[in-house]
Amino acid sequence: MKKALKILLTIIFIIISIFAINNLINNYLDDRLLFVALAFTSFIMHLFAWIAPKTFFNLCWKITNTMSDNFDYETGYSNLENCDIGLLITSILLLGISFLFK
Repeated sequence: MKKALKILLTIIFIIISIFAINNLINNYLDDRLLFVALAFTSFIMHLFAWIAPKTFFNLCWKITNTMSDNFDYETGYSNLENCDIGLLITSILLLGISFLFK
């Protein structure tokens, strides 16, 4: 179920990104560029988490290892798929926000 949701949301992102880039080319605004760039950054993080989940989580774990010790590695890794879908939804929302600028 989650894999089908990821594929569907990825297709939606690609379709919306085509319109966002076309809109950005026709009417350039710095604010619009910022949200499109943030959306693509979030999408690249989603792809990295989808293609290489263990490597992505290890990288994130090393970055957040400076936090308190009450985080459990295995519990965090088991929640990675939900976070991956969250990154994808965030990138779609950021593209949607980029359309609000005129």
